[in-house]
Amino acid sequence: MLSNVRSLENKLDVIQPSRSTEHEAKDCCVFVFTETWLNDKIPNSSVQLHWLTCCRADRDSSLSGKTRGGGLCVYINKEWCNNSAVVTKHCSSLVEFMFVKCRPFYLPREFTANHLNLKSVLPKFYQHVNFATRGNNTLDFVYTTNKNAYRAEPAPTSDTQTTSLLCYLLCYLSHGIKKAKHQCAQKINNNFSDSKDTRSLWQAIQTITDYKPLPQASDDDTSLPDALNHFYS
Repeated sequence: MLSNVRSLENKLDVIQPSRSTEHEAKDCCVFVFTETWLNDKIPNSSVQLHWLTCCRADRDSSLSGKTRGGGLCVYINKEWCNNSAVVTKHCSSLVEFMFVKCRPFYLPREFTANHLNLKSVLPKFYQHVNFATRGNNTLDFVYTTNKNAYRAEPAPTSDTQTTSLLCYLLCYLSHGIKKAKHQCAQKINNNFSDSKDTRSLWQAIQTITDYKPLPQASDDDTSLPDALNHFYS
């Protein structure tokens, strides 16, 4: 989720309860908050959220030439990734950014968020936010290397938040499921196409019914071979 919070400290009493009551917030892997307005006088303990790793990039007035606003904070869900680390930070009068390295338990497609239009310098990246996030303006852009990997949707916000939350849905997962279903159906149809091939027919039936024969247990009765010999003699 991405949100321009305009003072993170003032929004914590809204963000924390939402992780217990809202499905999107509870299952969210990464929270990205811009305009945190934090500084070096505010310790991490003041903005720590339960079961989330906090990565901060506060605005440096000596580098940006600005005394108010700015700041970036990224929260990583520890149930999704427990070894995140800040790689680098940058602050200037033009842009502020932070790179966070994550090795999650499963690997999603990477994304980055920025207010600048990167299409001219990164033509292979695709921007996913196509609606206004504050008034009639789109405040932040989100880029990925896969055109259909994510779909951005506005999420409900409280009255104290002036900027819409963005919820990024992993569209590539649904595309993968549809593709796998189609491939499986095609394979089954091919097995049924030749009625004389009993082996393929049986494999198709096993696939549809998920039939798995029980393991055959050996018989400890030593008289069975003698009985079979007697029967065939």
